[in-house]
Amino acid sequence: MSGAVVRVVPGSFALPALFSPDPQASKRFVEFFTANIRNPNTRKAYVRAATEFAAWCQRNGLTELRDIEPVHVAAYIEELQSRLAAPSVKLHLAGIRMLFDWLVIGQVIAVNRKRSDNYAPCGAREGVAGVDQEFLRSTRQGSSAS
Repeated sequence: MSGAVVRVVPGSFALPALFSPDPQASKRFVEFFTANIRNPNTRKAYVRAATEFAAWCQRNGLTELRDIEPVHVAAYIEELQSRLAAPSVKLHLAGIRMLFDWLVIGQVIAVNRKRSDNYAPCGAREGVAGVDQEFLRSTRQGSSAS
């Protein structure tokens, strides 16, 4: 997909392209935020977390759900830690984890590899796992080669 966002219905809100590779994924994405999350404040915060993560993935050359690995989520969380308070980082991670769980339940993706507890966003602000940017680049190159 070429764009960062995809329109579901003309005039409706836009879905991040990462979460709308096909109609089933788009449907599950919308269901997660409408049928699964009842609190409007939580819904708004999780939509923001998902769209910001999708934009980060787009900027870093990750355009397919299947290409996202735990190291990518860790790098995103590490970046968030440099500009957000720990509770905000934790909220972003919770939204991303729950969304990916929902996509697994709906059989949009096979396994939620984002469920690792190695991120520890409320811990020290030095960084998650010391994600090496060179390693991240090589991971991206490896996933685009397949």
